[in-house]
Amino acid sequence: MRDNVDVTSLLEKCTLNFLTSLLDKKKQKKVLSKGKILEMTRLFCIIEIVSKNLKDNMHSTLRQIFYTNPKLFMSQKVSNVTVGKLTKIIKIPRELLNIYNSPKGIIRGNLFLREKNSSPWVDCMSIFETRGHLICPFGVSDIEISPDVKYVLIVEKETIFFRLLQSDFISNYGPCIMITARGFPDLNTRQLLYEIRRCNKALKIFCLTDYDAYGLSIAFTYTSKMESKVYC
Repeated sequence: MRDNVDVTSLLEKCTLNFLTSLLDKKKQKKVLSKGKILEMTRLFCIIEIVSKNLKDNMHSTLRQIFYTNPKLFMSQKVSNVTVGKLTKIIKIPRELLNIYNSPKGIIRGNLFLREKNSSPWVDCMSIFETRGHLICPFGVSDIEISPDVKYVLIVEKETIFFRLLQSDFISNYGPCIMITARGFPDLNTRQLLYEIRRCNKALKIFCLTDYDAYGLSIAFTYTSKMESKVYC
């Protein structure tokens, strides 16, 4: 695992490479084009935020990053894409830049999680979280899955997820693990599913979605390669 100093040095190298390209007459025209200037301005705005986060040991959500300069980014989609470009340039996953999504995914089932930045184990069948546990944006450092768990069920819709919980689906048709990202899966939910899969490769994974293009797209995203889950 890289520390903050390593990530900071990569950000500095990225900045230096850009400044060096300004001295190259062959690259100047491309680098200084109107579209490229705007793109690089956005990129260095992200670098500035990340550098401050790492220095102060702080974190930012993707939503917070957009609101640091909404006139520059125009929309959160643009700021998200810019963050993705930075992770690809320096080949560092987003969580090591102290950038996270707001919690979205929910998990319920026969397993325990030890979340990063937290010491106690989380019981995902706790009687105090009968509607499921909100997936931590910081990721997990350890997982313990009950040996009798049969499968993982991914549910597209939050309403269906809660209906299954209310019908005691886990006890009647499990033991199992149920996950929902309440629509299109975010990075945190996909990453947790990957960690569960890595912890127990024998587990079967089922995905319950609408039988349409959007539902199939959601299922495909969950099954996509690990690279797309890290560098985005």
